[in-house]
Amino acid sequence: MSSNSDADDILNEILEDSKKSVTIKARGKRITQAVDVSQFILKRMHSIGYSISDVRISSDALESKDGKTRNVSTIEIDISHN
Repeated sequence: MSSNSDADDILNEILEDSKKSVTIKARGKRITQAVDVSQFILKRMHSIGYSISDVRISSDALESKDGKTRNVSTIEIDISHN
């Protein structure tokens, strides 16, 4: 799925459901895509009062297929209506 498709899905959710906020969550290699989607949404929605209200970065300890514990970065981006 492309970043534009993800962004369009989120935009439709915001507009159809009159959402005041949405949280984009990602981890690992998908963090770049989450940032791209958030920027795409802001470019379209900034003029009607949406902005990034919070960004949280952390890491999760996950067990890999080989049984080792790996730390995986995570991000949560909150976009809300002012």
